Amino acid sequence: MGTRHRRRRRPQPESARSVTDAVRAHFGGYRIDPDLYRGKIDEDMSPDPGDRVHVAACVYGKFDVLVTRNVKHFAAPVLNQAGVRVMAADDFLCELWVRRSGDVLGSFLRAVNARKNPPVTASELVERLDRAGAARFAERLRNHFREI
Repeated sequence: MGTRHRRRRRPQPESARSVTDAVRAHFGGYRIDPDLYRGKIDEDMSPDPGDRVHVAACVYGKFDVLVTRNVKHFAAPVLNQAGVRVMAADDFLCELWVRRSGDVLGSFLRAVNARKNPPVTASELVERLDRAGAARFAERLRNHFREI
């Protein structure tokens, strides 16, 4: 019996826009003022010029976690020196689950209930999280729902 490999697709522009809109709607109060980091972005922050602004925002905005799909582009010593942990979403969500499972579960269920057009079941949302790259977190949710 062979191993099953899942092919992870890059998010489509409309999907990325949807995520960006949701983040802005729910976390807009945590927006980092660009005046804090503008002019402080340099080449040592990331090999990818487009990622450097995010490093600068975390460092000068005094954040402690940067969640990304592309961890290797955020291995800059400046992040470590500033105490910023770089984590994949799956790792971040799993760590949150360990520390605050009740709150995470509540947020998950609110997300399920908020989906109206089209509606989504908890199982469907778990599968979407799995396909989006949060396989270990999705498995924790599956296990939780099996236990109740």
